[in-house]
Amino acid sequence: MTKRFSTVIILVLFLVMPTATAFAGTCNGGPYNGLFCTANSDCRAACDGGPYNRLSCTSSSQCGATCQGGRYAGFSCTSNSQCGGSCVGGSFNGFSCSSNSQCPGGYCKLYLCRMYLCQQYECVN
Repeated sequence: MTKRFSTVIILVLFLVMPTATAFAGTCNGGPYNGLFCTANSDCRAACDGGPYNRLSCTSSSQCGATCQGGRYAGFSCTSNSQCGGSCVGGSFNGFSCSSNSQCPGGYCKLYLCRMYLCQQYECVN
């Protein structure tokens, strides 16, 4: 390597080093997991599950919701009433229901509509 070429490399490294040391850390999770960052806002927020899992978001309303069991498990929903229920025990065990009166000798297990959150990930050292 020539002396002139070595000098150029050293000069370039000197100019680049202050920029490289300005990074405070790396993103912990989310779509930018492991990338350099200086603030939490560099790491972007992402949906914590559901139909838009790991996609960037700015509010939880962008992440959707799904039924957590029963015959509608995994379907999109906006309220628990859309997810229905199933009879547990009794003469109609396993049948769909919306109240205990529909399950003689058993009870109606109602399923929840789970709303997914838009989670902001952290920039950590």
